[in-house]
Amino acid sequence: MEAHHAIPMKWQAQFDYSLDVYANMISLCPICHRKIHYGLKNERLKRLLYYNSRDALRRPNITED
Repeated sequence: MEAHHAIPMKWQAQFDYSLDVYANMISLCPICHRKIHYGLKNERLKRLLYYNSRDALRRPNITED
């Protein structure tokens, strides 16, 4: 399994708190992880992952280490 940031770290400037927390990590198999980063446009899950995790990160205390 490999860890993947649901909300990419390149978007860190848009947030007041760190995106490098467990709440923003998704465990993926290596094949799925490569598809997210290098797959064809229809194989990429970034938008889906972003919208599913964005609201979870806004819940109170979810970003505390």
